[in-house]
Amino acid sequence: MKFEKIKEILLFFLLLFLFLVVIFLLKNFVFVWDKNTFVEEEHFVEPKKLEISKNEEKVNIQKKKEYISENDSDFKKILQELEKIEDEENRKKINYSYFPENIAWKSKTLVYKKFFDTFFLSKTINQKIKNLDIFLYKEPFEVRWRLKDRKIHIFWLYYLPFKEALAVSIHEFWHFIDLYILKKNVFKDLSYDFYDISWSETNILKSNSKLEDFVSGYAMTNRYEDFAETFAFYILHNEEFQFRMKKSLKLQEKYDFMKKYIFPKWEFITNEFSVKIEQENIWDTTKLDFDFDKFRKYLQKIEN
Repeated sequence: MKFEKIKEILLFFLLLFLFLVVIFLLKNFVFVWDKNTFVEEEHFVEPKKLEISKNEEKVNIQKKKEYISENDSDFKKILQELEKIEDEENRKKINYSYFPENIAWKSKTLVYKKFFDTFFLSKTINQKIKNLDIFLYKEPFEVRWRLKDRKIHIFWLYYLPFKEALAVSIHEFWHFIDLYILKKNVFKDLSYDFYDISWSETNILKSNSKLEDFVSGYAMTNRYEDFAETFAFYILHNEEFQFRMKKSLKLQEKYDFMKKYIFPKWEFITNEFSVKIEQENIWDTTKLDFDFDKFRKYLQKIEN
């Protein structure tokens, strides 16, 4: 009789333990992830409004015309090679929408789509995506980009040069990864390992922060922009990043974060497509030049 009682007690504690394990797993991987993501979305800081005059609009349009004209043969060659991308499984993950939804605008926007696809359909990036909606807008808005409801919105495409539009989409993609892909649970949110390097709150810098701890001036506006600017700089200007981090331990920590958690196979550690940056202080990494053709070929190379 006594032995049966002990068995009942042990069974009770075993069932209790299993019940607690189930509760922990649900809390850790379902409820808490959703809650943390919701909190992040609620506190996510909208990008700074971009003021642009009519004269600047004319200059941007002219620059785009000059770019296409001066590089016409190279441009057509690149587009012909981009046509070769036929990875339908990867393409299914990326959904493009066009505004306005007329045939003329959609056909022109396909050029931007081809530039974006070189990045989003590349193996090293595409494997990080389950599903991604990208909205492409012809007309200006108060910002060049916005992340909302799990969708990337890119505005100003009638005015943006192709390489700048690609850099903006890379910057914006990091906000998407930050909010919806990086691990969030009760014990570990990888985003905060990065935030804690320079930020005490969303838009409050730590007292010992310095200009050289950031890849750009825009990165200093809040922790989300710091993260996205760092991501874009790591990908497009890695050699310059390595040079600048020698002057800042915090910048080196940010570089190491990208290398350890986002690109553990040493992707993008190269100087093959960077263009030398003359200015010491950078405001916006998406406006920095890079060699697109070399970037495209590098993406192809690291997949092999």
